[in-house]
Amino acid sequence: MRALVLFFLLTLPAAGKDKPQYTYQDGVLQSFRTEQTGTNCSHTSDTSGTVSANTDDDGRTTGTVDATTTGRTSCEDTQRALYTVKSGDNTFVLTPDRGTGAKAGALLSMGWSTAFAKDSVLANRLPGTALLLRGDGKHYFVKIGDRESMYAAVAVR
Repeated sequence: MRALVLFFLLTLPAAGKDKPQYTYQDGVLQSFRTEQTGTNCSHTSDTSGTVSANTDDDGRTTGTVDATTTGRTSCEDTQRALYTVKSGDNTFVLTPDRGTGAKAGALLSMGWSTAFAKDSVLANRLPGTALLLRGDGKHYFVKIGDRESMYAAVAVR
């Protein structure tokens, strides 16, 4: 119980701190598209059967094996969303980036990673949508309303 009280006493001041204030630039979504990034295939199979065997008095075993194997392979294209954003004199082509942990999860998701791209603030937005843009030197962050998403730059012109 004391540990729990100590935890709350130590974390409450941190929870009350202001969030960092970032400097954003005004921008606008110009266009969006998807591109194929590869193919993801999976395979499942099942083998079943029977073994009939006899061993004679000399210790020799003879018999037959009857087995059936069925399998299924399916392949899907993997895609990524590309958003063209104009901010000031620069045009950015951005793709959602959820960080290194999410990239490992995308590999394990067997093609379902594009479903999670819908979490992007630019998903389902039309060209002409106003936005705020900032960069940290490694990623770009797009904010619309109270939501913000991280992106990787594919091209900057």
